Amino acid sequence: MTKSNAPSLVLVFAATGGTLQWPDVIDSEATMNQLLDAGYEAFTLDWFGQFKVELCVEDDILFLLDGCEECRQGCPATQQVFLGDGLLDARVERRGELVHIDSVYTPYLDKRFSEKASHQGPSDEYTLAWKRLAKQVLDLAADPRTNTEA
Repeated sequence: MTKSNAPSLVLVFAATGGTLQWPDVIDSEATMNQLLDAGYEAFTLDWFGQFKVELCVEDDILFLLDGCEECRQGCPATQQVFLGDGLLDARVERRGELVHIDSVYTPYLDKRFSEKASHQGPSDEYTLAWKRLAKQVLDLAADPRTNTEA
């Protein structure tokens, strides 16, 4: 998926407390192009510490940043996170102040290897996780020498 000389990139989707402001504007296409121009072809998404999913910068960064935009006004009632043509499929449902997430990770898109996990937590932490993800991506696109690898 990546050239041997391509830089590595790890994005972490997790809420670890604290506060962040939403960026004024998220231009997902421009951000994707900045990452591609900097040599990033793929990235690893650490999904709540449950799965580490290898994804392509092209398209999947767009979908992630679209997910960020969906959470700009707070946690949506429902959300689907579908990345890597189905490598990660997460269904999110807000129930009052809690969010319930059912995730399926399918390595190699082979259902024989599918792993399922559920996660529940405060909806504000879910929104914070999206803010953190947006910040990681936008900071890296603005200065590709900064790598957010954990």
